[in-house]
Amino acid sequence: MGHRAAELAVQASLWCARAACGAAALGYLGLFAWLAYARAGHPFELEWMEGGMVDHVARLLHGKPLFVAPSIAFVPYIYNPLFYYVALPFTWIFGLDFLALRLVSIVASFAALGLIFLIVRREARAFWPALFAAGLYAATYRLSGAWFDVGRVDSLEVALSLGTLYLGRDAQTRGRWIACAVISFLAFAAKQPAGLLMPALGLCLLLSRGMRAALWFGLPALGILVGSVLVCNAASHGWYWFYAFEVPTTHVVIDSLKTDFWKHEVFATLPVAVVLAFYFLTRADHGPTDETGPADDGRLYFGLMLGTMLAMSFASRVHSGSWLNDNMPAHAALAVFFGLGAGAVLRDTSTNQRRGAEVFVLLLTAAQYLFLFQDPRSVVPTEADRREGEHLMQVLSGYRGEVLLQHHAFLMRRIGRPSYAQEMAVVDVLRTTRDARGAKAMLEASYVRAFSRKRFAAVILDERIALMPQLERYYRLALPTFIGNRAALVPKSGATIRPLLLYLPK
Repeated sequence: MGHRAAELAVQASLWCARAACGAAALGYLGLFAWLAYARAGHPFELEWMEGGMVDHVARLLHGKPLFVAPSIAFVPYIYNPLFYYVALPFTWIFGLDFLALRLVSIVASFAALGLIFLIVRREARAFWPALFAAGLYAATYRLSGAWFDVGRVDSLEVALSLGTLYLGRDAQTRGRWIACAVISFLAFAAKQPAGLLMPALGLCLLLSRGMRAALWFGLPALGILVGSVLVCNAASHGWYWFYAFEVPTTHVVIDSLKTDFWKHEVFATLPVAVVLAFYFLTRADHGPTDETGPADDGRLYFGLMLGTMLAMSFASRVHSGSWLNDNMPAHAALAVFFGLGAGAVLRDTSTNQRRGAEVFVLLLTAAQYLFLFQDPRSVVPTEADRREGEHLMQVLSGYRGEVLLQHHAFLMRRIGRPSYAQEMAVVDVLRTTRDARGAKAMLEASYVRAFSRKRFAAVILDERIALMPQLERYYRLALPTFIGNRAALVPKSGATIRPLLLYLPK
């Protein structure tokens, strides 16, 4: 009886530990859902470039091209355009504002969480590692700068990258290989670094399925990619290539981030996921060989594909102007590795040792979850933020003429005034070192013309801008009347800047 009671106590303890970790995973998933709900309707930027994203969608609504010669009127961001087209139908339902774009990212983030669960569930053939993996990605919300629900391209890129990963794992027919080509192209169309998935998946198919599979994937993928670039470039008279490829590839590489990315933003923040990834990739061959799953154990496939997602983050993060959101593909990859590694530990352990292995996995899971917890309230906009934004809008409405709101241009649309180029897009053009078209000169001349003619009744800035000498030649610094609460209206994601400087015509 004593032995039986001890056995029941151990089983009960295991179930409690499993339930606790499962509850933690569900807690992180629920926390993201709550944060997305709490932040989605905020009428001002969650991140300082969101307004520029809305301006891009506005151009599509009005039938204007995205990739055009730079001017004070508009400068496109350096992203591929898929996100803007996906957001377009949302604006028909919810109106042209932040909510429409945020909903795209929220839906994409939930899709990414679901795909992580499905990938691990299919591979590990176990529910708990899949749940833990999805919960881990949700737990990285703050690691990536509270970006999952921001109206930017990153969540869509991650979802489509994971879709490529899911579809490509057991693609064995011509239709599936072509479908892989389409979805991998869409990932690239969301954000350029995802284009690395195409050669990675082509290599995986070549090594695991043979030349026929590689060709049925590679030729359509290459055709769609090259065709889309040629069409976009021709339609924009060459400006698409300038913004999407020439400008970003000339960004300065920050040497310190080459090591800091791995040391501080990967290994130091997700150590358990790294350990389990290492175990999954280096363990003895215990791959499934029955009819219920792929014949190989997935190490080659996931090593190449998830390694590529880590490379996508690294390639973006080391350049100047990058932010923590660039780490999202790496976080998604490590979440999948986490689940695969946990599943492999349980699968590879003999029956009489499985209980100890499960305790080990549960302890690692709990430790990783606890390590990632941060107070969520700091990323939720407050009533003070809303009041300060409304005060700013009242001040803007009081100006008789046009106002240049360089960092938050979209807000001018709210009061029926023209919106102008957003500062980050301007900076990207001005700092490029590949400028055969004379884009920098065009852009500067456009600003000088506007400033010299005193087009704006006021220029309102968050901080000094790239074309400050040109501005100060014709405008003077004045006492700002739009600041009520200096600590409010600071974006909760990304750069912590807000309108502070007022310039009036001399």
